[in-house]
Amino acid sequence: MYGFESIILFMLFILLVVYFVPAIVAFARRATDAGFIFLVNLLLGWTFLGWIGVLVWACINPSVTDQNKIRSERPESTSDVPQHIEPISITESTIYDELQKLKSLHDKGVISDVEFEVAKAKQLSKI
Repeated sequence: MYGFESIILFMLFILLVVYFVPAIVAFARRATDAGFIFLVNLLLGWTFLGWIGVLVWACINPSVTDQNKIRSERPESTSDVPQHIEPISITESTIYDELQKLKSLHDKGVISDVEFEVAKAKQLSKI
């Protein structure tokens, strides 16, 4: 029948395929990091935790086709966005209110002279 050597070679082939299951899964899914998954599988796959970690990475890593689907679902233009929306601007009254709060904190001694001047300059630069 079969020689002992051929049985050993067959078993070695099976073990090699099992060893590289994470890399095979990554390449079959066309994962974006398939090359890195193969490299880590090659170097750390001999540890059980490394093999499990690479297998999980291969399964959860987005594939190229998943990324193409995401790109195709995005609108190409911003025509869906209403054009009448104005950007929010800070009014002078809110800056004035902030300056009053800063002044009251300074008068109470909560913030120092330097902190007050820095915060005041920051608020006045928004005008």
